[in-house]
Amino acid sequence: MNDSLGALIAIVVLWSILRFAFGGGNNNTGSGNAAPALNTARSRQVPQHMVDSVKTLFPHISDASIRYDLQRSGSVEATCERILNEGGLPSPPAGFFGTAEPSTPSNAAALRAQNANRSPNGAASASASSVSTPSKSPNLISRYGLQSRIGQEDVLSTPDSRASTSSQGSPSAWATTPEARAKLLQDRKAQMILEARRKLMERQQSAAKEAAEKASTDSAAAAATS
Repeated sequence: MNDSLGALIAIVVLWSILRFAFGGGNNNTGSGNAAPALNTARSRQVPQHMVDSVKTLFPHISDASIRYDLQRSGSVEATCERILNEGGLPSPPAGFFGTAEPSTPSNAAALRAQNANRSPNGAASASASSVSTPSKSPNLISRYGLQSRIGQEDVLSTPDSRASTSSQGSPSAWATTPEARAKLLQDRKAQMILEARRKLMERQQSAAKEAAEKASTDSAAAAATS
């Protein structure tokens, strides 16, 4: 009897030791794997031009949410695809960015203005940078097969034409069949991408015009003082 009781106690003690050793090791390993992933997302530097690219396409999304998702995905295209599929982005957790406050649009604009004022060619450089920024947008156009509609979008560039096209493409009633609803959502995504592309091109043209005018003014001022 005593031998059986002693053996039972030994088995229970051994089982407790093994459970503590292997169970605790698994928990530590899981938390250890989660911590490096979070640290990797925090340590990944997101250039401001990536945030500006997504912000131009989806101005209703906050900069903090865009930066948070870009730190996780590392791709402008992946972030845009998530916005199109989910309709938005989650807000970053409290304290995710630490003490370093992400750049706001006003801060980014002030920084670009400072860089432009440092040299006569600064404005042209900033314009070239903004032109090279939307390199991910054509990927979305290719993904949704909108190459054939780019020419039509460029032709219908007047406000009246855009309003007429928008009114024609927005049905008054929600589709009843799943196929019709899927087509309606696809058309809305296409209109959103094309509208974002048009706004981005207008912004680039305006920036290039301002850069050219500033360069011309600086050249005239330099010639007058020499």
